[in-house]
Amino acid sequence: MSKPQRSSIACEFCRKSKIRCANNGDGSICARCEKLGKHSDQCIYKPKGHQALKEKPIIISESLNHGNGVHLSRSASLGSNASQISSRRYYYNSSYLSRIRFPPKFLLIKVIKIFFSNQYHGIFQFLHQDSYLNHYQQQSKIDEEYLSNLNLSQNPEFDPIVLIAILAISARFEPSMIQIYGDFDEFNDPDLFKPNFDLSIEDGSSAAKTSYNTSNYFGYYARNFLKDVFDKPSIQRVQALTILSSHEWGNTNAARSYLYNGMAARMAIILGLSLPSSLCYRKIESNKTLTQFEKNIKLETVRRTMWSVYMMDRANASGRNRSFAVKIEEIKIPLPCYDFEFSNGLTVKYPTYNESLILLGISDITKEKKISTLGFQIFFFELWAKVAKWCGEMGAVKENLRPMDKHSTFNRLVNDLNLLERSLPPDLKYSLENLNYYIGINHVENYGYIHCLIFLCKVFLYREVFYLKNSKNLITIQDWWKYAQYLLNVVRDCTNLMKTLRSINLIVDAPFLNFQIFSNLIISLYFVELPDELLLKLINKVTLLKLKQENKSLGELNIRMLHDNVWKLGEKYYSLVKELTSTNLINVLTKEDVKNRIYDYGEGEVQEEILPPPKEDSTSFSVTNSTADLSSSDPGSTNSNIDQLIQDFGYENWEIFDIGTVLPSWDVLNQNFSESQNNDKPIISAKSGEVS
Repeated sequence: MSKPQRSSIACEFCRKSKIRCANNGDGSICARCEKLGKHSDQCIYKPKGHQALKEKPIIISESLNHGNGVHLSRSASLGSNASQISSRRYYYNSSYLSRIRFPPKFLLIKVIKIFFSNQYHGIFQFLHQDSYLNHYQQQSKIDEEYLSNLNLSQNPEFDPIVLIAILAISARFEPSMIQIYGDFDEFNDPDLFKPNFDLSIEDGSSAAKTSYNTSNYFGYYARNFLKDVFDKPSIQRVQALTILSSHEWGNTNAARSYLYNGMAARMAIILGLSLPSSLCYRKIESNKTLTQFEKNIKLETVRRTMWSVYMMDRANASGRNRSFAVKIEEIKIPLPCYDFEFSNGLTVKYPTYNESLILLGISDITKEKKISTLGFQIFFFELWAKVAKWCGEMGAVKENLRPMDKHSTFNRLVNDLNLLERSLPPDLKYSLENLNYYIGINHVENYGYIHCLIFLCKVFLYREVFYLKNSKNLITIQDWWKYAQYLLNVVRDCTNLMKTLRSINLIVDAPFLNFQIFSNLIISLYFVELPDELLLKLINKVTLLKLKQENKSLGELNIRMLHDNVWKLGEKYYSLVKELTSTNLINVLTKEDVKNRIYDYGEGEVQEEILPPPKEDSTSFSVTNSTADLSSSDPGSTNSNIDQLIQDFGYENWEIFDIGTVLPSWDVLNQNFSESQNNDKPIISAKSGEVS
């Protein structure tokens, strides 16, 4: 390697030290920084004055006329200032670069830390926490000047679109952010909105400040940043689209969420993230300016980005009328390593998904830890997708075999679930001892998330039997009770787990948890309304009273968790519970728009958007005048509102239809509702107390 020459531009470290900077002039780490053991991302070059203007960026543009995909060209048109150069170099619209207002540095760092302590532990475990945090902690402030000087060719991992996506998904959890951005309205001149950075001044609009509006501010800018680059793939845009997919899901924009992750998946495939020998991996491995530590982190980041896209795809594409964007068998890269190996940049080798299938059930897998915690999470997401698909396509309703038949879909999925659970290492299996251990070491987020996912698989599987319409005589009442007991135990354990994690603020507050809370709630309260005279044929009176009181308490707890949730999705489910207390329930449920909301977390099918959508009324969920007032779903409502809701949530509202049709599968849009009202009955009729 030739000796570095003195370049016409010095790195920031040498410039501040007022010493000569020996570098190759190609943006690689200089001799002094390398000698001091600094990472390449700490040796930063910032062009000044005429140097910045002389720099000619490489632009990727798509040749639509010749159909030749992407090609490289040089830009001959340069602006007169740094922000214009930066926006041309990275495709981001200069007007949005200059318009977005980031929070003060201390608050920005706080929100980034919220992300790493919360959402990161779910699906988005692709960022190296220390490197990412250190970068922003080293900046004096994050503003237009910072964006203008950011050189993404040297530091692509700090693409601002990822930061904005993080703010979109996490700002809702920080009260100070709500005070600053909480009255943003994307339907009312959003480009003119000015955040209120002076928290000492009360602007009189505190009632309009919401966590939803706060996150929407950054979601709005993220969408506008991405408008000009949606067809120009990069790893960071894949990451941003995946995070934004979850953000939109939590805001009940299910269609937008589905589209975003679809774009992320195709970007990832085009970039070769699913193939270990593709250009994106070879480029990192052949980069001689990187240390092995840096290479390991970058390689694992790319792999984890691919797996995050896959998990998000399984989360919001499961069910009827949803096609997966990624096939698991086409992902040839290794499963993710353990977190401590990623954090420390260790050289490790893990099997691929297909190779790991062979390991499941082998006794030494728990000893040698050949599959990491995140690796197991990927397996459970694949199982969840199969479970949700089966349930969304009517599940046990179309099954012609008894649930316990070895050839039934139910039995096959239960066996797959049991195999995965048996394969978990002892310290990852669910137990109070393990839960308390992870809480004690302040590392319970991953453990809690994976078991919430496992519980969700169980709830969906066993509720198919719980609400089974027994017209085909596929099950006896004794077998039904065995499955029902198991389901009620799962609901209890899942509810208590979420309660424990919420009480210590260590739960991964993801949108799908709202879905899980709502499902648990309906199951608990439905069981409370089952007629005593039937259940007394199965259990004694003391046991029955104990079970009903326990499930009533669980139902109340789940209602309160929905009420206290910061996601708009939680608010929608809370409002739906209120909808179910309506005395005019039967008329409400025949309305297609409300029915869609009952069945899914958002609209499964959408109309063309030729014109911008009208302004949304965030307080209006009900389509009837007879339903209860929804104002109590606001954070300021009193406990008495919730108590009254629980009291109204009664037996008389359930006797007119099969509760199984109310539970939202993933997209049950085409079920003949009148048929279910007139012909189908649950295995236990809440009205007559008879076994079908």
